[in-house]
Amino acid sequence: MLDSRKSGRFIAEKRKSLGMTQQQLADKISVSFQSISKYENGSVYPSIEVLYDLAMCLKVTVDEILTGVEREQDSLSYSKAGVDISYTDTIKQEMAKYLQTENPRVLNGLGAFASLYDIDFPKLEHPLLVLKSEEPGSKQKLAMEYGYTESICHDMINHLVNDIYFDCKYCRNCRSEERDRWL
Repeated sequence: MLDSRKSGRFIAEKRKSLGMTQQQLADKISVSFQSISKYENGSVYPSIEVLYDLAMCLKVTVDEILTGVEREQDSLSYSKAGVDISYTDTIKQEMAKYLQTENPRVLNGLGAFASLYDIDFPKLEHPLLVLKSEEPGSKQKLAMEYGYTESICHDMINHLVNDIYFDCKYCRNCRSEERDRWL
């Protein structure tokens, strides 16, 4: 729940720590010093039109203004979310060694959003097999932690479909003669 008094105290503390008067801050965001006073005493919240500018002037985020709590500078990171980017990159480089092929049915290489294979089904004209998996990342881990399992499942499915569509449409890393066959 938002607390306008807590938010107001936060705005006042940040303004003072930056050595600004209410008038100076008001001039920077094009409002009256009375508006700044109202924000700081918690009688009103800053309007949506000035909230971003206020955050920039106070060197904080809009979220910090609304909650009245300053976050740690390094609070958001892949490593803190349990995602090791360097490990993932190393694994991908190792996999690339084993996935290189001269097989003409493999239409794209490592690095594409989805794997594309030229397959043969007699009843289909120019069939294309598209394989895609979704590895958990920081967004999925945070959603699970905060109980947004249904929405993250929808998000993952949409992400998969989007990647498949993109790779099929642009057939990235495909040989041009193969790309023309499917599109």
